Amino acid sequence: MLRTDNLLQTIKENTENIDTLLILGVGEGRYELELGAKSVFGIDICDEKLEKCKEKAMVAKLDARNLDIFLDKSFDTVTMFDLLEHFKKDVGLNILKELERIAKRQIILFVPLQAELDDTEETLIALQEDCIVNGRDAGYHLSLWTEEELKSLGYETICDPTFHGTFGACLAVKNLVLTTEEKLIINSALKKINEKR
Repeated sequence: MLRTDNLLQTIKENTENIDTLLILGVGEGRYELELGAKSVFGIDICDEKLEKCKEKAMVAKLDARNLDIFLDKSFDTVTMFDLLEHFKKDVGLNILKELERIAKRQIILFVPLQAELDDTEETLIALQEDCIVNGRDAGYHLSLWTEEELKSLGYETICDPTFHGTFGACLAVKNLVLTTEEKLIINSALKKINEKR
């Protein structure tokens, strides 16, 4: 079961060792900064949050929608805690694709399991823009993510319907490193393709 008092332990038990870590939406880094990474780089759009984290990690003001500055496979692990839901679904899916490009070994997500959005899309987008322009934190959610959806995207999940109070949360991990069995299957398929040429 996923609870606030064991979230960090649950993350450590379900992820690989981390040398280099990119934190999207570094916030206060309350869990990610405790994962034991040797090198940590965090991004956020909230000036106040960046100020709190600059003593613990290298940080920069950067919007998670603009990740093209990062090289392919430039971090072992990329995390995105309580951030994915702050983007419209199509934007969130694009960000997840970018995370797969940037991460070498794994992606770790933490998302609320909310049943419905709290406000109109226009109001929520205005809150998002205010947050970006003025560097303030905001509690808006522009999309909903389900455990089934995360699993369909290749993530292993651990969810608790009571974690975030009324709507729960889900820890999702996507391992990008192939197992020995997966490597054998791919190599066998490539060999067959080459034999047909």
